[in-house]
Amino acid sequence: LLCLLLRPWLSSTEKRFSVLAMIVIALQAAGLRVFLALRVAGYSVDVNCFTAWSQQMVALGLAKFYLNIGFCDYPPGYMYILWLTGSIARALGLEYGGAGYVLITKMPGILADIFAAYMTYKLARNKLTGSQSTLLCCIVAFNPAMAFISGAWGQVDMIPAIMLLGVIYLFDSGKLELAGLLYGAAIITKPQSLMIG
Repeated sequence: LLCLLLRPWLSSTEKRFSVLAMIVIALQAAGLRVFLALRVAGYSVDVNCFTAWSQQMVALGLAKFYLNIGFCDYPPGYMYILWLTGSIARALGLEYGGAGYVLITKMPGILADIFAAYMTYKLARNKLTGSQSTLLCCIVAFNPAMAFISGAWGQVDMIPAIMLLGVIYLFDSGKLELAGLLYGAAIITKPQSLMIG
């Protein structure tokens, strides 16, 4: 909505408006998800596992994690992401289990949602007008279900979903080797990716 209100005052080209629109949409969509992430603790089983695993990844290191962790039903792909979030949380001095730590842990899913909205715009731009592409981007960016799943609930399903869309795109483009590599990466990120096979 803000993008549409700003448009009459922009004296530049359609392309410049598109860049501004994408920035505004991304910031608003991310802000919505961050607000939800700070207000809702999330699905406690998963969020508690993700935060504990991220802390253990930083403490034990990548090589010793599976040898010493009591329970982990995720393959190593997502553990690398949690190692990164745990490292960021430690560098910022965030208290384990605190709102900031949980927010950092939820950020990969939130960023994946924003990336999905951007990719929707980029793919739609090949076939549709700028306004139509922006509208589709907004539909993805402000989809209440997606915002709740990543921001409030703390789920990361959009990460392998984006990877699987990449697999389909590469496969359709005839880049079979790259499609296979990305498919393998999706599987080791979340095993449900096997279902698309």
